[in-house]
Amino acid sequence: ACAVVHGSPNTVWCWGSNNNYELGQGDTVKRQYPTKVLGFTSPTKLVFSGVSATTVCALDGANVRCLGNNVVGSAGVNTSTNLIQSPTLVLPQAGTTPLGGVLDVTPGGGAAYGSFSVSRNDNTIWTWGVGAAGYAANYGITNVLAVAWANTPRYVTSDGIYHMGMTNVTVNCGAL
Repeated sequence: ACAVVHGSPNTVWCWGSNNNYELGQGDTVKRQYPTKVLGFTSPTKLVFSGVSATTVCALDGANVRCLGNNVVGSAGVNTSTNLIQSPTLVLPQAGTTPLGGVLDVTPGGGAAYGSFSVSRNDNTIWTWGVGAAGYAANYGITNVLAVAWANTPRYVTSDGIYHMGMTNVTVNCGAL
């Protein structure tokens, strides 16, 4: 488990199982009590993905930092061979400049390993992890207002249409 503690500045504290470095302490020692995670600058939101091998990502200012399991590239750091021991900036393909302009980050679900997507200030979706890639890649949509899921991104575009991946969904809520 992890939490953002609001203060000046905000901090991240984690505790619990630590099989994949997901507590950000550089080891796999289980922690019964919350322990401060170093390496975040301005965290505001935490998300988790993966069932048996957790990856933790945080909205950290206008960037995303991830740590923990990275078997399928779920940390978005251009590799899938290492566990990520401390908060590490998400990178675009073959990039060395972090993915910036991030407004929100969401996890995927239902997979043994993790996936994530973000909406950016240029109204695009970027995804990484299982079913996507080991780096942040533009999903190819340019008028996104909000993103809600990663594996097959679910998002709302500026024309008010809800999408599941590349499929449009007609929303009918009935009488309210």
